[in-house]
Amino acid sequence: MSTVRSTRERSSSLTDVTDLLVVAGYTGVAVALLAGGVVEGPTRVLLAGALLGFCPGYAVVSALYPVRAAQRRNQPQPGWAERGAIAVGTSLVLLVLGVLPFSVLGFGTGAVLGVVLTVTLAGIAVAAVRRLRVPADERIRLPVRRLYRDAREATVDAPSVDAALNVALAVVVVVGVVTLAVGLAAPDRGVHYSEVALADGADGEWTDTDTFQQGAAASLPLFVENDDDEDHNYTAVVVLERLGDARNNGTAGPAVLERAALSRATVTVPAGEGTTRRIEFTPPLRGSELRLSVYVYVESEPETPGAESADYHLYRWVDVNEGAGSLAGSETVGAAAGN
Repeated sequence: MSTVRSTRERSSSLTDVTDLLVVAGYTGVAVALLAGGVVEGPTRVLLAGALLGFCPGYAVVSALYPVRAAQRRNQPQPGWAERGAIAVGTSLVLLVLGVLPFSVLGFGTGAVLGVVLTVTLAGIAVAAVRRLRVPADERIRLPVRRLYRDAREATVDAPSVDAALNVALAVVVVVGVVTLAVGLAAPDRGVHYSEVALADGADGEWTDTDTFQQGAAASLPLFVENDDDEDHNYTAVVVLERLGDARNNGTAGPAVLERAALSRATVTVPAGEGTTRRIEFTPPLRGSELRLSVYVYVESEPETPGAESADYHLYRWVDVNEGAGSLAGSETVGAAAGN
């Protein structure tokens, strides 16, 4: 008999914390999907919206109020409607005070998600312990049927004006939560926090020569620092360009009369680290004031490199003197404009 009672008590305990288990499970799954970049677009926004705008606040509210609303008159407890509103408000406060500062200080998405996960799971743990310590008949339980009935009474069965106000309030709350979540959920994939330079280090300067020999092997130093929270592949394309006079072409910048793609190199830089890579090339063009351009692309590169498509455009003005031999591979670019 005692075994049956013990089994029933355990089953009742699990039922009493079902909502907490659901929130904890959702938080864990959402953080994993968002941190891993598994979901994109609207799905990512929806996941992050509920994660940031509800879960942390619900955990805190559940920890503060483990008892049903009508059980203790001397200790007023909020009903489910009030709990929902307080949960959203608390989540927004936590988002502004505890999460946004991490973004401002330069922490990545992983750190922000870690803060949300920690706060939510800690609140859920405290809420579960406090709820199970009160008598079973006083524990708060999620009344699905009553919530459905209340929602229907507030919208479908309510007078037109009241229903419109209730729906408008719900829309405002949802829009506010989604707006705050968009920054985390849908970051601009075109922006990368990196530093690149034609130097031997972040504080270094160009110490190589600006004069080369046509057809003779040479090299240049490229420094890359990855300030993102994930590893990146950087592809550098070295191009030698002969520029014309913009006044003779009617363009906003000097026209590229001739260019030669010299070489390209790809380097993988771990998150938070920097490295210097020497890139070898052999200049086939001859002349003075040629532009030695290095177009740097993060993760992917187009078929035709150029200043417009590059994530970073570095260049040096160089002179190439006549050497022992010349190389083919240059192309004349009629009216193409460069930056």
